[in-house]
Amino acid sequence: HERVFITPPWEEIYQQDNERRETLEKLIRIHEILCHTYEDYGYRVIEIPKSTLSERTDWLLEQI
Repeated sequence: HERVFITPPWEEIYQQDNERRETLEKLIRIHEILCHTYEDYGYRVIEIPKSTLSERTDWLLEQI
């Protein structure tokens, strides 16, 4: 597979909790590192659009 689908950081819905301990700033940096790493290994990174769950699901199903 040559494509990787990834969800971008989404400030409007981001919340820290016991499982998600990173600050938004750290999350953005982790996202950047993940995207660069995938690209370094030859993958094409595709960000899933920020929209409703239904719209994202439909979009993703159209892509695969």
